[in-house]
Amino acid sequence: MSNTTNGVNSGNSDALRNQYQSEMDNVQSESMQDDVAKAERDRKNAFVSGYANSVTTMISSLAQNKIQF
Repeated sequence: MSNTTNGVNSGNSDALRNQYQSEMDNVQSESMQDDVAKAERDRKNAFVSGYANSVTTMISSLAQNKIQF
């Protein structure tokens, strides 16, 4: 293995660079998984919210006085 002008072994430098890239890839992968999980939670929350709003509207309409002729 050759040494660079600053005395750092190029083999070690390559290993550190590869380790750094691997760790960054893992962080990016975890971040992407977090985005997917958040999108799924948002979708479920929107469904539940819509359902809850429908139930609230139905209960409100049942509670209102009706005009009968």
